[in-house]
Amino acid sequence: MSYRDSPITVVTRNTNVGVLYGTFRFIKEMQLQNSITALNIRDSPKIQLRVLNHWDNLDRTVERGYA
Repeated sequence: MSYRDSPITVVTRNTNVGVLYGTFRFIKEMQLQNSITALNIRDSPKIQLRVLNHWDNLDRTVERGYA
């Protein structure tokens, strides 16, 4: 897709939350240094609410000391 002969990227969804998740996914692809020149991702969650596990660390280790 282009606008005035310049390539553009469009993130769209049915709701504002969907656009937010799509934007996060787009940023993730850039952080992973994946090519975004021909990006075409269509994704839909299988569950209504997404759940985060705030007990786990970002490096995927788990601490269970609650003191």
